[in-house]
Amino acid sequence: MQLERIDSISEQALKLHLSAYSDSEILHQICEKWPKVSGLEICFSLTSAGVALERMFKSEKASQQSSLRFYKLTSILSADLFELQVVGNLNALGRDLLVHWNDRD
Repeated sequence: MQLERIDSISEQALKLHLSAYSDSEILHQICEKWPKVSGLEICFSLTSAGVALERMFKSEKASQQSSLRFYKLTSILSADLFELQVVGNLNALGRDLLVHWNDRD
């Protein structure tokens, strides 16, 4: 079910965040683990992780910084998805993002 997968992606992103992975490492690991998931679903999952942090720790500054990180990851991913859309990939998957990043590096 899609909701379960969104929860799994969000949970994995939170674990990677807590393990001090870089932004690019978090995005790469998620796309490697879910290569057949749409980029927009990954964006939604990252946003959900940020919202979950905000709800759990409403007033703590550290949680606000953490939630902002997830919104930043979503922004980065959205920009890459738009770049892929411009060249004709209208529904990029995790594996498409990995190829895109490898080609760019």
